[in-house]
Amino acid sequence: MRHRTSATAATAVDHVIASASPELRITVLDLDTGGRGAPLNVGFERAAGRLRRCAR
Repeated sequence: MRHRTSATAATAVDHVIASASPELRITVLDLDTGGRGAPLNVGFERAAGRLRRCAR
């Protein structure tokens, strides 16, 4: 979960994810709103299959 991430930091995360093993099945979500708990709430909603919104 990238929460309020700058373009430079997002690019760095993209490079790390691209170099990871495909077996890890990594999903990166961008979230530009909400407070400190927002990434956890969205992550738990996504894990439970109840994703309502996600900025990408």
